[in-house]
Amino acid sequence: MEPTERALEVRIAVREALDKIEGALTSQTGFDPGQARLSITIGTTDYASFVLMPSLLRKLEQEAPGLTITIRPPDPAHIREWLEEGAGELVIGFVPDAAGTLKSSTLYRDPLVCIARKNHPDLKKTMDIDSYQNLRHVILGSSFTGLSTLERTLDDILDAQGATRSAGVRIPSALLSPHIVASTDMIATLPTRFVDQFRDIVPLQVFDLPFRTSPLPVSMIWHERTHQSGAMTWLRQAIRNVAKAY
Repeated sequence: MEPTERALEVRIAVREALDKIEGALTSQTGFDPGQARLSITIGTTDYASFVLMPSLLRKLEQEAPGLTITIRPPDPAHIREWLEEGAGELVIGFVPDAAGTLKSSTLYRDPLVCIARKNHPDLKKTMDIDSYQNLRHVILGSSFTGLSTLERTLDDILDAQGATRSAGVRIPSALLSPHIVASTDMIATLPTRFVDQFRDIVPLQVFDLPFRTSPLPVSMIWHERTHQSGAMTWLRQAIRNVAKAY
């Protein structure tokens, strides 16, 4: 079977109407987190997971022990389809190109910094643009996984200023970055909250970037179909509270 031309014309409007109906039917007045038994999937990056999830899961242990969270990597190019089709309930991260029809809330804004190992032979008290360009970088993403949105944004900023950077290694997980930097002469650009988690673990020094950039907005994104859900309304507020309390 194939849809008619008329069916193709109205499918978006029908989908949106069905999403609103589903949201209304799943709304849970008087939702009780202590009694709920639910499994919720969140698409998020290593960075956002590392910053938010320990505190969030501790809160869920205390207030909603029946909620099971599954964390999966996000796919920035298909966020709308993923949330619309029910493959997940939330996306958390730096997602500047999220589809405009989705719901979103900025959790916090995180300044970017550059990290290098302590006693780096080519760096003293500050980082200048020449050092930033000449030293090799730890880059999150490759031709196999695609560059992270943060790395693409950095390249765009540098390109606008006529600057470039060279990759020393391309990695699949941001969690590797501080350890590689601490053991080599490479540098990396990362959000401040993420770097803070490693200050007492690996020997790093932290520098302000030698060029202007805005703090990284970390957002929570969801679809109309879960907008009125009592469980998801409660969870979204719990995530906001965790982000605010950091």
